[in-house]
Amino acid sequence: MKSVFHKSAIPAFLLLFTFIMMAGCKKDNPDEPKKNTFSYNSKESAIGFAIAEIFGSTAQDVYGVTFYFLENTLQWPFEIGGSGVARTGDILYFTILVNDPATIPLGKYTFNYDDGTLVNSLYGRGTELMVNFNTGNGNTGTAINITGGKVVMLKTGEEYEITMDLDTDYNTRITGYYKGKIDNEDISGDLKSTILY
Repeated sequence: MKSVFHKSAIPAFLLLFTFIMMAGCKKDNPDEPKKNTFSYNSKESAIGFAIAEIFGSTAQDVYGVTFYFLENTLQWPFEIGGSGVARTGDILYFTILVNDPATIPLGKYTFNYDDGTLVNSLYGRGTELMVNFNTGNGNTGTAINITGGKVVMLKTGEEYEITMDLDTDYNTRITGYYKGKIDNEDISGDLKSTILY
């Protein structure tokens, strides 16, 4: 029986097969900048805005600061039930304890019940992901509590670089990255607090 392939066609076929395989195995470019996003399950949310709220002293020389990362479908500030356009999106936030809100210590913050630098409850805020938060009626959608993990904070000039790797009470993970400026808002009222850092 005659071969279907001519002997001279085999090298061309192998070359074409190799080219197709290499194109399919394209690796990510390590020089490509990371995107400001957070991911939960299969959903990736682009971060449109980041803010830090300063709560004032929770104890002698201990202050609470909550960092919020809003999906780009939301706008800040928003007034729940206000006259503005109602929007829906995800919000990832975490609360840390510091000795001086004028100087947020950089480095790793670990969430667990023995190390209180990344906390789950403070002034009604904590560390969680709100999925499908609605600014029109304040409906938080689904609140996913953070039960473990870490946040790493770096800062160059006025620009933060924050990496998040968090565990949830659904036995899933939330990962996130943000690089940029973070607006500050002092909501401490009459609690002792400095305003900006």
